[in-house]
Amino acid sequence: MLVPEEGMASVTIRNIPPEVLLEMKAAASRNGRSLEGELRDLLQRRYRSRKEVLGSIRKRWSGLPAVSPGQVDDWIEAGRK
Repeated sequence: MLVPEEGMASVTIRNIPPEVLLEMKAAASRNGRSLEGELRDLLQRRYRSRKEVLGSIRKRWSGLPAVSPGQVDDWIEAGRK
């Protein structure tokens, strides 16, 4: 994995279609952010660490009722009928 040695990295993106740029600017405006801030948020949400993703999944699953392996087998069998 490439990690900047110090501070934050910079990225330059060229040849963005004008209609895509307009959509990005509109999204930034709707969210009360600069274009740079909107893109930073998009990238951070898309490329979260594995630990963050697994934590999010565990949190979401914690509210679900417990299911036994037998129940799952019953559902599978019922679906085959």
